[in-house]
Amino acid sequence: MPERFVFREVDYRDIRTFLRDGEVRSKNHTSPQACHQTSYQNLVNRRGTDIFQVPGGGVVNDYVAFYFSPFTSFTFAIHRGEKVTVVDPQGRPLGPSRLEDRVFVVCKVSAIAEAGLRC
Repeated sequence: MPERFVFREVDYRDIRTFLRDGEVRSKNHTSPQACHQTSYQNLVNRRGTDIFQVPGGGVVNDYVAFYFSPFTSFTFAIHRGEKVTVVDPQGRPLGPSRLEDRVFVVCKVSAIAEAGLRC
């Protein structure tokens, strides 16, 4: 079976938070991470509803810290020059996101499975 990877695309300024915490958390984690927000709010909001069935109950934002896709339409929109605003952890808009500010955190699915974590 080919190796599979998951990714999380973030603003470079949030790497320090992940290193300090020792992990990348889901949006609805019990100990939230104050990160820069660069997203289409309507998509984030949908992941917070029961529109998607989750086997253990709850919503996607309770569980998902990573995604199974190497490139997203969001990244493509930034590449095309569409203005997607970055909002700092205090809620202040910082201006449009740039490809140079985006970081991909990539993990092997097998490494996550072998870590013995509940997922």
